[in-house]
Amino acid sequence: MSVEAITWAFKQSPASAADKFVLVALANFAGETHQCFPSRKKLAEMAMVSVDTIDRAIARLCEGGFIVKDERLHTKGGRASNCYTLQIEEPSRNVRLPAEASLAAHSPHPQ
Repeated sequence: MSVEAITWAFKQSPASAADKFVLVALANFAGETHQCFPSRKKLAEMAMVSVDTIDRAIARLCEGGFIVKDERLHTKGGRASNCYTLQIEEPSRNVRLPAEASLAAHSPHPQ
């Protein structure tokens, strides 16, 4: 577990609460290299959601630049757990929801 990774994850603003929970869960598994290898099933158990929800959250986190996912294979064939690399060295990701962006555009106060 990397306290740096968890602290970083809490400062991020992905598109939804589910995405943030998955990001924090990944950070909980991350080591000093900011990489982790949890199974999708383990992430689903931690977040109390389905594996399908985990898959969608991970896809959005990849698209948002929060993580990089590398699929891995066993040496004798078959899939292994994916490698997830937290993009801690990159600038903080602050992704607004469409409703927030719309409200900010019509706000009389500058941000």
